[in-house]
Amino acid sequence: MKKARSKPMQVDSPAHQPAGTVSSGRLLVIDADAATATAAQRAVAGTGVLIASAADLAEAAQRPDLGQCDAVLLAARSVTDIEDAAFRLREARAAASLVVLCATGDFQLAVQAMRQGAVDCLTSPLDEADLRVRLLEAVARCQRQRQQQERFDQLKRICKRMNTTRIDVTNQVDSLCNDLVHAYQELTDQISNVTAVTEFAAVIRQELDVEELLRTTLEYLLRKLGPTNAAVFLPSAGDDFTLGAYINYDCSKDTGNFLLEHLADVITPLMLEERELLEFIDNTSLTDWMGDDAAFLVDSHLLTFACQHDGECIAIFMLWRDVNAPFAADHVKMLRSLSAVFTRQLAHVIHVHHRHLPDDEWPPHEADGEGGLAA
Repeated sequence: MKKARSKPMQVDSPAHQPAGTVSSGRLLVIDADAATATAAQRAVAGTGVLIASAADLAEAAQRPDLGQCDAVLLAARSVTDIEDAAFRLREARAAASLVVLCATGDFQLAVQAMRQGAVDCLTSPLDEADLRVRLLEAVARCQRQRQQQERFDQLKRICKRMNTTRIDVTNQVDSLCNDLVHAYQELTDQISNVTAVTEFAAVIRQELDVEELLRTTLEYLLRKLGPTNAAVFLPSAGDDFTLGAYINYDCSKDTGNFLLEHLADVITPLMLEERELLEFIDNTSLTDWMGDDAAFLVDSHLLTFACQHDGECIAIFMLWRDVNAPFAADHVKMLRSLSAVFTRQLAHVIHVHHRHLPDDEWPPHEADGEGGLAA
């Protein structure tokens, strides 16, 4: 006749618990003999541990609370029983401590139990006091592992949040550093620009002759920009402009004068009303602006600006050199600032020499030689 199995039950905690016991927990007893579950109940009575039982592993595997068990007491009669129990616990992702109950003297079965991860191996007959200590230790062991895993998971979450925060802070610091670098660079450029403007103004302030002003200006630009071609066109009569001064860096002497005279006719009409410095660094944009005459400046980096004073264009500057050795960005910024300084000084020189009349009434400019004043 089949023996009746005990039902899951909870025993009220006693007023006083032995040191080292647990205050709650779940124990699953797997044995067809109800006496095993009864012995386990008596052993953990008063500890708050819930006892449940199953006749075999198949029934135990169907329990929805298998994953919440803290300890499993398995009555094993073969190595297969132990292997199957260990497999089903892993499959249920149960962290329960496995305690194996085997026949007295079955040393081989005990060894296999340890190999399959069992935390303890008991033998019949069971001593209640010993059983109590060992079952509670198995439950406590599982609970410690769960707590450690929870702390580990919590630390992982904290580390993940910290890492996310670290990345955010790093990105913010990088952004701030980039902003500081850009601000420092802008400040440096501004200081450099102010220094150049102040220096240039001091250099040309003493020049009260047009030719000397042009020479000093071109010499200063050579020091700041390095080797470059340059030309300054001055108004002569009507809307015509003539070459006032030039720097011939890489043009042949035979073609240089012809080129500059031709550019005076081509560039000045385009720049008469222009109030901004223009920059061309590719042949396409240069051709769009100059048309076929861009062939004279092919593969060049060109900077040009007009000196506008009281509604009149009193000079036009051109600077160009090979596009493979272009002007730097700070050169362009500096030229924008220097152009205003030069314009004021040139207007002052013209006023000093009573050449403040409209440009169509100015006397013809006396060129120094065929090509104008060469710096």
